[in-house]
Amino acid sequence: MGEGGSPFEQQVLWQARRVLGAAGYEMRLATFRVGDSILPALRDLTCDGLIVLPGPRREVLLELNRVRPSATPTVVLDRIPEGLDLNAVATDNSYGGALAAKHLIDLGHRHLAMVLAEPDVDARAARVAGFTYHAELAGVASVEVIDCLAMAERRGTPISDGTFGVAHTGIAQLLSERGRLGFTGIFADSDMGAIGIMKALHQALIAMPQDLSVIDFDDLPIVRFYHSSLTTISQDLGGWISAALAMIEARLGGHVGSAQHVRVRPELVVRESTGVVPPTIAPGSTP
Repeated sequence: MGEGGSPFEQQVLWQARRVLGAAGYEMRLATFRVGDSILPALRDLTCDGLIVLPGPRREVLLELNRVRPSATPTVVLDRIPEGLDLNAVATDNSYGGALAAKHLIDLGHRHLAMVLAEPDVDARAARVAGFTYHAELAGVASVEVIDCLAMAERRGTPISDGTFGVAHTGIAQLLSERGRLGFTGIFADSDMGAIGIMKALHQALIAMPQDLSVIDFDDLPIVRFYHSSLTTISQDLGGWISAALAMIEARLGGHVGSAQHVRVRPELVVRESTGVVPPTIAPGSTP
């Protein structure tokens, strides 16, 4: 995994320790700097199996495919490396996007937005596709995709607070320009993005879920303790590790064949940040 460890990476690591420990395995951690070669992290690593959380850069996958020890079963997490001979386990992000759309639509929302604040990786694109496709099938009046990261890049102003700051600044700018958002339900592409959105809404005196519903993706422990606690599409990180371990054990047991790609379905966890469409919004009108 990358050096430092984001809150998401720390949750993956915790689940790995839990699942592998329960199965009787000892876990060793090797880290690498973002932007540097992964090879130093692997050079002196002796192990029965290798589980890699590569981050968003495809270059890491290309290098891993080239330099990984040939006798060591290897599984990549959170990315499906198309075109590479690497086993992989990731969330079914398209399904998760559809779950988020269905939840908001079932609550009566017909003007929706997906707010993007994470780097543009395959997972984000799949979440957008699942969300927008399901909304279109349901006949939703409008779906707006708001790319806060692209907005920040166009402005050319550095944002020091990462994903939190990207989402907060983007929604605050939108409110300043429009005076109103024009939708009643938001799907954020990550927990950290949702927290930045919540700050901008609070500053604009927009209440959740009375005025606007927010659902997000990931389900890090922190989102349970915000006010309002976040409704989320929860990734089964323990399921990732269990699936990766099953692949490694199969290879150790003599199984041969092409690389396997497993997509683990997330689930909807309903908390306080989503509710029925505001009664002041008449059907067919624009919020």
